[in-house]
Amino acid sequence: LFRDSFTRAGADLCLGRRLPELFREAGLADVGATVYATSYPPGHSRRTVIPDLVRSLHPVILGLGLAGERELADVDAAVRAHLADSRTLIMPHVLVTAWGRKP
Repeated sequence: LFRDSFTRAGADLCLGRRLPELFREAGLADVGATVYATSYPPGHSRRTVIPDLVRSLHPVILGLGLAGERELADVDAAVRAHLADSRTLIMPHVLVTAWGRKP
């Protein structure tokens, strides 16, 4: 649901991973990148960033017919219960820093 609704709303989920390629295509030299992934403990507000985004996309999801209200509520409850479990390792996003120099 997240991937379908997010991309149909115009977001590019792979943009960070594509930054070095985009920099090279733009003519930059000596392109490099560093990738960061953060894990959040139970209770941290960023731990639920993905289900929070899905909640904000409910109108898009419903409008596209990807799921109904009841399914969204059930999935949301299950995901949040899973994320509340301290044994669950959550890394909701990967941050990419890229650089290059103008030749």
